[in-house]
Amino acid sequence: MIEFVDSLSECGNEVVYEGLMVRCGGRRKIGRSFIHMRHSVLQSRLLDYYKRNPQYKQ
Repeated sequence: MIEFVDSLSECGNEVVYEGLMVRCGGRRKIGRSFIHMRHSVLQSRLLDYYKRNPQYKQ
């Protein structure tokens, strides 16, 4: 099962598409399911792929 939670915002003339992908998988030998979360930002033909939510220093 793959679920994508997303939001759409507009910065100036560019459209920023930001979302969190949640994937539930399992391993047959162990018999337990795992949850994998990935954060992605799509900004005018550029896709940044993060394992965790990016932390911006201010």
